[in-house]
Amino acid sequence: MANGIKVGTFSANTSTGNQTVSWTGTSFTPNFVVLWTQGQTSNGKSTSSGVSFSWGMTDGTNHYSVNIAYEDGAATSNASRQYSTTNLLKLSDHTGAIDGVCNHVSFGSQQFVIDWPSDAPTGAVQIHYLAMECTSVAVGTYAYSTSVTDIVVSGLGFQPNTLITLGTSQTTADSIEANAAFFMGMATGATAESCCSFWMEDAAANTNDARGVVTNATARGFLSAVPGVDMIADFQSFDVGGFTLNVTDAAASAHICGYAAIVVDNAISGTATNPTTDITEDTITGVGFLGTGAIFMGIQSSSTTGADSAFFFGAADDESTINNAAAGFYTDDAAAVSSAGTVESNTLCVSQYYHDGTLRGDGLVASYKNDSGGQVSMTWTNTSGARQFSYIVMAQAASAGGGRIMGAIAGEGGLAGLGGMSGQHGGLVG
Repeated sequence: MANGIKVGTFSANTSTGNQTVSWTGTSFTPNFVVLWTQGQTSNGKSTSSGVSFSWGMTDGTNHYSVNIAYEDGAATSNASRQYSTTNLLKLSDHTGAIDGVCNHVSFGSQQFVIDWPSDAPTGAVQIHYLAMECTSVAVGTYAYSTSVTDIVVSGLGFQPNTLITLGTSQTTADSIEANAAFFMGMATGATAESCCSFWMEDAAANTNDARGVVTNATARGFLSAVPGVDMIADFQSFDVGGFTLNVTDAAASAHICGYAAIVVDNAISGTATNPTTDITEDTITGVGFLGTGAIFMGIQSSSTTGADSAFFFGAADDESTINNAAAGFYTDDAAAVSSAGTVESNTLCVSQYYHDGTLRGDGLVASYKNDSGGQVSMTWTNTSGARQFSYIVMAQAASAGGGRIMGAIAGEGGLAGLGGMSGQHGGLVG
C-alpha cells in the first residue's frame, strides 16, 4: 500500500491566481497540508536576510498560520508577529511588511491547489510542504486559559493520536503586533510531548531575545525575555472527540492557539541530541514500527530558558529517494545591532545555524528500518556541539480508495524509551 506522507519544496508564484503544487511517486489525495518557509528565494544559509518565518496548516476547511519577522542589522530591534485563521500562509519581509498571502483552494490526487488572491510575493520564495492523507484530521483553535484549569477541545468526531499545537501569544487574528513570540508543541501521549518557544523584543536598544524547550509540556510561551514565561500547559489525554491540556501556568490573556489533531496508523514522539562529530548513520532506535515520515523542530539548545532566540522546523518522507525539507533562524541576544542567521533547505530536515554564520549541525533522514523494533537512520554533517531536537515519527498508508475522514469542527472549546543520539521517546500509538 502506498505511503500517505509526502514532503517537498516549491517556488511561490510571483503573480496572483491559483498555483498547483503536484508531485510524482507516492499516490494519494491529501487531507492535511503544512506549509513553511524562512522567506528566502533560494536554498542555503544567510547572515543578512533577517527573519521572515512563516508556518501554516489546513485540513481543507479550517486553517491556522503564523508569521514571525525580525530585522537584521538594526540599531534598534524590529520584531513582529501575527496569526491568521483564514489564510494558509502569510509571507512578510524581515520588517514585518506583508509580501504575499495564500489560501487553500483544493486537494487532489498527488496535488493541492493554493491561491494568491491579491498579494503575491515579489520574489519566488522557497516554500516547503508536508502533505498527508491522515486517517482523520481536524485543524482548529482554542483559547488559552487565564486560570489554572483544563483546556478541553471536543466535538471533533474522532479520537486523535497525534497533536501539533502552536501560537503567538495574541488574542486578535490578522493583527501585526510588536515583539515576536511563538511556541510549537507536539504530543503523541501524556509522557511523549515537547514544546519549543522563543521571544524577540521589539524597539530595544540592545536586543532582548530568549528561547526555551521543555519535555513536560505541549504549550509554553514567553511574554518577555528571560525568565518571562507566560503560560505552560501539559498534555493530558486524547479523548473520544478531542483532547485535553492541563494548564499549570495561566496566561495573562486568553491567547488564541492553533492545533492539528490527527489520527495516523502509528506515531511516536520524543527528543534526541545530535552527534558532536559528522556521521553517515546515526539512529533513533526503539520506534516500535517501520516509519514512513517524520517531523522535527528545535531551538539549538536543551535549556528550559536561555538567551538568544532560535527555531527550526523540518520534515522527511519515505520516497525511494527520501525528501527532506527545513527552514529556521537564530538571533543574537544583548547585541547593540541585531544579528540573525537564517536557513532554507530542500535537502535537510534538521538545520542549525548560528547568527554569525557558524554551522552547528545539519541532519537528514537517510532511511527507515525495521531493525531493533524500528529505527530512523540519520546522516549528520557540520556538527558543532550536542543540541537537542524534538521529533514525531509516523507511519501512514494511503487508503486504497483515496478517502479519509476529516474533522469538520474547528474545536474551540470550553473549551518518550531510549535511542540513538541520546534520544528519549514514548507514547507509541497505533
